[in-house]
Amino acid sequence: MGIGDKNRMAKLENQLSKALYRAFCPETLELGEYQLGMLSSQQTNKIQTHLAECPHCRAELAQLKSFLKEVGADLETSLADRVRIWIAERIPPGNAGSSGTALAFGLRGEVSSVHFYQAGEAQITLEVQDDPSAPGRKTLVGLVLGDEIAELQAHLWQADQAVATAEVDELGNFTLLGLEPGQYELFMSGPDVEIQIKDLEI
Repeated sequence: MGIGDKNRMAKLENQLSKALYRAFCPETLELGEYQLGMLSSQQTNKIQTHLAECPHCRAELAQLKSFLKEVGADLETSLADRVRIWIAERIPPGNAGSSGTALAFGLRGEVSSVHFYQAGEAQITLEVQDDPSAPGRKTLVGLVLGDEIAELQAHLWQADQAVATAEVDELGNFTLLGLEPGQYELFMSGPDVEIQIKDLEI
């Protein structure tokens, strides 16, 4: 290889290096959302894995932490004023707050398929059923109860992808159809509140 070829090769490598520099790194906004705990568990795990391998993103995250430390209190207050985020906790059937809720769902399916959650001021009951119109797939039937629950939408996510969406009616009912068995995350969002159910097995 002549000197000219070596120079061209070095120039090409330099151009490729510039073009690919941090091509697979998350955006700064995503790093900020990671630092604030606003990402799904899958996104969080993905960024944690990347941070373990990327010194550039670790340095950028350190800068973001320093910046957010200064403005974080005001930002968190602003977010709290607009939307309350409730992380749902699964509770045993015997501790479910409403016996009427347990009865209504128990009549439609096996008790083992009914799950109860408490999230802030809301009580959520979820039942997984076979989807009669799609063999091998499932239907998720939900009921949300609470004094301040209004205008909610249910959003089902799997592996950072939106899978299904349904309106929660005025009585707190919603149904999501045609679901592949697997693990999901369920978000119920409204003007004033967001309810999150992690690691939902369907």
